[in-house]
Amino acid sequence: MVYVVSKTGKNLMPTNRHGKVRRWLKECKAKVICKNPFTIQLLFDTTEYIQAVKVGIDIGNTVGYAIVANNSVIDKGEIALRTDVSKLLTQKRTYRKSRRNRKTRYRKARFLNRKNKKKGWLPPSILSKFNNIVFWIDRLTKYLPDYQITVETVKFDTQKMENPGIKGKEYQQGSLYGYENVKEFLLFRQKGKCQLCKKGYDGNGWHIHHIKERSKGGTDSPSNLALLHKHCHAELHKKGLKIRKPSKKRLAECAHYNALRLQLMDILKEKYSNVEFTYGYITKMNRNNLNLPKTHYNDAIAIAGVEEIKRDITEITVIKQVRKKKRSLHESTARKWKNHSNINSVRNKKNTKEIIVNGIKYSLWDKVKIGNKKGYISGFTGNSCYIQDIDGKYLVIDGKKYKQVSVKNIKHVKRNNNWIMERKAA
Repeated sequence: MVYVVSKTGKNLMPTNRHGKVRRWLKECKAKVICKNPFTIQLLFDTTEYIQAVKVGIDIGNTVGYAIVANNSVIDKGEIALRTDVSKLLTQKRTYRKSRRNRKTRYRKARFLNRKNKKKGWLPPSILSKFNNIVFWIDRLTKYLPDYQITVETVKFDTQKMENPGIKGKEYQQGSLYGYENVKEFLLFRQKGKCQLCKKGYDGNGWHIHHIKERSKGGTDSPSNLALLHKHCHAELHKKGLKIRKPSKKRLAECAHYNALRLQLMDILKEKYSNVEFTYGYITKMNRNNLNLPKTHYNDAIAIAGVEEIKRDITEITVIKQVRKKKRSLHESTARKWKNHSNINSVRNKKNTKEIIVNGIKYSLWDKVKIGNKKGYISGFTGNSCYIQDIDGKYLVIDGKKYKQVSVKNIKHVKRNNNWIMERKAA
């Protein structure tokens, strides 16, 4: 979709009539005011009719979004956020500890950079996700006319999962809602696959299995539950098979978004007067009523509150957050077995973020073309580079097996920042 702004600066309805947009730009009847999302401003007077627009946001490590007007899907997509921030902070701490035990450049001690846990403080890994969710909600709605935002604030209610007897205004929905909430959590935890055969949905429904039987003291806690195909459940009892209890670490993502949800609700209420919030089990019911398969962008369509879909689009926008550079100057472990350890403030060759060949600068995650395929530079080795597609699959030269591709065999297409974006089939 192309977003449109009138001559007077009023946001109009987006359009998919690309031929007309190109003609306007060629005839200087419009100008480009934003490339991401692609937005034009008309340079001639026009009517300013608009329709009510609904925006659904499904938060998580992969944020799903959908923009709907008049029961027609205007745009939909997924935004993959970084999940490596916590690991990198741990790695940074390892680097600093290592530098104390060897001769390196002196770094003046700093005493005013201590953690200050004021009200509203969030760990850096969660704060990164929080800021990026707000950033993309702002960007997606910047050029939309009369819109209503609906955000799914929590994917799972872990209190209800651990204590089904909890009471409160938001929990008085009957036993069916509680069951679907736990079932949805198990689907997420097992990535939509059977815990026994590791295969996806077979069309015959799911069975919730108690790993430790209730007759032997087993509980209804999700840590004691597993989702199985019906035939797998029958086979499990027939052959006496066993299933291990899942690790509690799998609740980490739920805990992250439960931690930031209150602050997210507060800042969205402050920035937008037209925002409302919903819960995961309501999303599940709405998606089933629309007969949509489980994806992040389909969840967003259900969150938007659409009763029926008159027209859908066949492509989605995939947006991925990437890391443009490594900040460390040294290695975590000194190279004692080599003639010269990396003790100077010189970045390791494997740590480079860009190279210049024949006057052309190639940077990390720039979009390039290799043959008839397009991908993104994910790393360098000398004058060669590694190229991945948006899904992380390595691209190689036709007829070759090795991943390294010489820059002589690629064509630079586009410079990218910390976000890469691509349209692909839904």
